Amino acid sequence: MPCKQYCELRLLILIKEDKIRNLQQALGWVDDLGHQEPHRGDEVSAKRQIVNNKIAETQAEVGILVNLIAHGCDLCQEE
Repeated sequence: MPCKQYCELRLLILIKEDKIRNLQQALGWVDDLGHQEPHRGDEVSAKRQIVNNKIAETQAEVGILVNLIAHGCDLCQEE
């Protein structure tokens, strides 16, 4: 049985999607920094890697949550 429409996991997915949007915005700022201050290339590369890792991690978390919702989560099964 799939999850209910107002499942807490669905809300968590929305929060994580918002986090991904914020991280993508931060990535744009890092790119802007790289264009404005090319002498900080090593710093920009390191920051890009950090932000990209956080995006990938959050996307993986969303994937797990989507899978749980698709198969019905324990929270909704208890109700």
